[in-house]
Amino acid sequence: MLFHYRQGFGPARKLNFFPAMNEYIVNRYGEKWGTTNLEVEIVGTGGTYNLPDDSILRNKRVLGMFVLSNSDNSANSPSGRPLISDIAVRSTYITLKVNNDEVIHEHPLSDFLQNAAGDRTIRMLNLCNLNSQKSSVLVSNTALISDGESIVLQFIYEL
Repeated sequence: MLFHYRQGFGPARKLNFFPAMNEYIVNRYGEKWGTTNLEVEIVGTGGTYNLPDDSILRNKRVLGMFVLSNSDNSANSPSGRPLISDIAVRSTYITLKVNNDEVIHEHPLSDFLQNAAGDRTIRMLNLCNLNSQKSSVLVSNTALISDGESIVLQFIYEL
């Protein structure tokens, strides 16, 4: 699912699609992990946006998360909506709930931002039973976002 085989001189070798993938996840979980994204759609400019429900993450251990970079303001989400800018991400905070307990409160989303300079680090989390519907992002400077944009949160989880 996350791997491909490269043909060339000698035997085919298994390569990871995330070239600088955090080695801890690979070493600890081998191929028993997956990735999915949650697209947080900006509707209005109220500032607080709930994460959508996601059946894939339900009852799974979330190992890590990252946010895609949009440094040149040209990236789109999987649904085709434009992503908020990296500048907007830097004024955004995330709150994550496990079951009904708040385990991360208004943490800077920029801590999870992959940068254009090649940082592909996945920030480690260890959350069982993430309650995405009760989790949210808060954009503190709504002048930096527009109705119709999205934030894409990429989650790594244990299969």
